[in-house]
Amino acid sequence: MGWDRIYEQASTGVFKASSGELLIGKPGGIEWSGPDLPVASVGSFVESPDGTLFANSGSFSYPTLDPPFFSYQGSGSYRLSVGAVQWEQAGNQLAPVTALVTAVDGVLYVGTNRFLAKAQDGAWTAAGENVEVTDLLVLADGRMLVAGPPPHGAREAGTGEMLLSDTNCAYACGVSSMAETSGNALLVAAYGGFYAGGENLGVYRSTDDGETWSLALPDIGNVRALDASSDMYLLAGTRGPAKQGNPGVGLYRSLDGGETWAPFVDGLTNTEVHAVYSSSGIEYAGTEDGIYVSSGGGTWSADGLPGDTVYAFVDAADGLLAGTSSGLFRRTAPNEWRRFGTGLEDRSVLSLLVTEFDDEELIVAGTDAGVYLSRPGLITVGQEPPAVPVSASRFHAPFPNPANDLVTLRFDLEENGHVRIRAFDTLGRQVAQPVDQSFQAGPHEVPWRVSGLASGTYLLRIEAGDVLSTQRVVVLR
Repeated sequence: MGWDRIYEQASTGVFKASSGELLIGKPGGIEWSGPDLPVASVGSFVESPDGTLFANSGSFSYPTLDPPFFSYQGSGSYRLSVGAVQWEQAGNQLAPVTALVTAVDGVLYVGTNRFLAKAQDGAWTAAGENVEVTDLLVLADGRMLVAGPPPHGAREAGTGEMLLSDTNCAYACGVSSMAETSGNALLVAAYGGFYAGGENLGVYRSTDDGETWSLALPDIGNVRALDASSDMYLLAGTRGPAKQGNPGVGLYRSLDGGETWAPFVDGLTNTEVHAVYSSSGIEYAGTEDGIYVSSGGGTWSADGLPGDTVYAFVDAADGLLAGTSSGLFRRTAPNEWRRFGTGLEDRSVLSLLVTEFDDEELIVAGTDAGVYLSRPGLITVGQEPPAVPVSASRFHAPFPNPANDLVTLRFDLEENGHVRIRAFDTLGRQVAQPVDQSFQAGPHEVPWRVSGLASGTYLLRIEAGDVLSTQRVVVLR
């Protein structure tokens, strides 16, 4: 049996539509005669009975190698309805959100481990290259910088102009974090990688808007976090284990705007630092074993959440928030953090942002499975949950999840009572009320048919007496 070549480039999936047209997924999108698909890679297709096409998007890395080397990871589905002229996002973008920033035009930008996207007019759209984004920074003059792995480095959004040249890096470098000081000095944490054989570079500093650079903190490993929120000094958090070219120091401090740096680790017993932050005269370090604090540059001391990896900090109206491997927490007192809101208990919160929406505070949480918002009308985060006794009623995760037809809602009641379960979409709109009745004490299972709902993520708000819980269910078609 012989084979005929129908497509001469690398392909990630092939599908024949009911119209007879052949759709070929490729690392750069999709090969066919219809509308362009605003994603980098397409891994699979499906067609509904009414002719609507669905494309499963993913990502790729190092496609120019011979042979190409691809890393397939789904980042959501796109839908093309019959007669439509463009694809629409179908459901959440399930990529880990590692960076968040609001540009001067008020547009929210999201950086993931696969692409850069923006939220505008109630919709998510692609924005720029479909590559891993490690950090985002809006400069004082309104320009936005995007950081990424080798060979992308740090570049200006819109123009694509690189900040660090190969002359600075010696090889095509990657950038893990960036900061701008009050004195308008620009800091960029550069590192090696695939092209540089893992060489560690350190923190570069520029005082002329990126025209020239000096290596202010060399050979310290990957600097995961830079903080310039304090007028007194700057903080840099790094990978901690000692190895060749890396002395194993987890935190550095600069008292002169980033020109010189010194280790800042007294009392820091975990040197795997993922986040650094200054707030109200206190410095915070988020590590792989909880939070550490230092007052005025003194000795570090443990401040709670042991066992959690801490990825991000932000100041909100309700106090200081921390994003961790087990959700979102608020600092209520020294060495005391309480879970903040409901809906993020099973999510890793990788990035945090506080901005405004209709003159009210908007909290944005970038998680390992997309973006969560807190504003009036949304129930994902933002309200302190009531204290629930250990012996109180329990609500289990819906099963199956994801689902396309029938979902079983499971809960155990400590005593007789009324249970109400409402379903909301990600815009905060109620779309269903599968349960609203009284039950006897004990375990219960209630079937809920979701075949009438569109593909996407829905939040279940569960109320039983004074017990309140939130669960998440994903509907796939």
